[in-house]
Amino acid sequence: MKPGSDPIGPIGPPMPAPTLPLLCALLRGEAPPWPADPPDVEVFLREARYHGVMPLLDAQFRTSVPDPHVEDRWPDAVRHACRDDGLIRSMQELVYRTELVGVLAALAKAGIAPLILKGTALAYSHYPDPVLRPRADSDLLVAPSNRDSAMRVLSAMGYRRVSGPAGAHVGYQYEMTRVDPHGAAYSVDLHWRISNAQAFAWLFTFDELAAASVPVGALGPTARRLGDAHALLLALLHRAGNNVYVERDFGDRLIWLHDFRVLADAMSDDDLANFVRLACHRKVAAIAIEGLRRCADCLPSPRLAALIADLEKSPAAHSGADLLGAGRLRREWLELRAIPTMRARLAYLAGRAIPDAEYMRERFPDARGRALPILHAQRWLGGLVPRRSARGR
Repeated sequence: MKPGSDPIGPIGPPMPAPTLPLLCALLRGEAPPWPADPPDVEVFLREARYHGVMPLLDAQFRTSVPDPHVEDRWPDAVRHACRDDGLIRSMQELVYRTELVGVLAALAKAGIAPLILKGTALAYSHYPDPVLRPRADSDLLVAPSNRDSAMRVLSAMGYRRVSGPAGAHVGYQYEMTRVDPHGAAYSVDLHWRISNAQAFAWLFTFDELAAASVPVGALGPTARRLGDAHALLLALLHRAGNNVYVERDFGDRLIWLHDFRVLADAMSDDDLANFVRLACHRKVAAIAIEGLRRCADCLPSPRLAALIADLEKSPAAHSGADLLGAGRLRREWLELRAIPTMRARLAYLAGRAIPDAEYMRERFPDARGRALPILHAQRWLGGLVPRRSARGR
């Protein structure tokens, strides 16, 4: 489920993560031995896959800094699984990169200049090898006025809408997938605002983000991504959105926390100062502080510590805290207030209560012949049944 897409119904608690301290130690560049009282190997690998860090672990085992013998002190099953994952992703990356370059070129030909968001942008700008930054899709942000044109371009390339918002103002992205003749699937998340969460969706205009964007040469002459200050703030908002709107702790996957540290460590002093100004001016400083503290707990760095200290000294340090601590009713009120016009607020409420037909057909793909009123009743009744945790889906 995408944050804000259809928040009816509770979600269960996350599964425990018994191997988290060991994973964090490896990601910090330490060389811990396999514990004398070890976790189950399959549990460790399941956690590593869930956190999206298998390629990073493989790189750590192969570099073995500062202990060149760390590889010998870990089970073969762990090391080989990480190596296999890295090799598979290396082969996939070649194909996915070619696909994305083609998508960007097709959009450019139509006069559309998207901004590359999240994992794909960071993979090709802040990681020494894009394979080290796994991701399930490519997130592209277009101006709201270009949404329909971008949809047509992707549709002409064979992409089909998999999921989308329940109404015009309920969410702001489409998930689109193409399956090639060989069975390989490619996914693009097409955004026209930075988040499905209303509290974040309106914080930045496309033009503002585009003005501070930077090129991504490895993805073609027209490829551009967010500037580092915006990229870090968006990453922190993405974490908060998952934790607030999807499930507590779901936003704390280690690969996302690792992004925070990679970004902060790469930013210039001017970029860091700009980040502090943005977080305070947009009244989300407390959200940024909370996310950076969580990162520093697992993957500390001097730059992170300094950034947190600068934010905490700001008069706006508590801005955004209301959302983090809000119960469901309070959160719904904050979401409604964040929408800038009364007309859009009414459309949002209508879309939440009675989603459009296309959304309902996506939500219940096996009920193709069933009448829409029955599907709406099924949706509401389903909201009374606890869902599996986001982690288990």
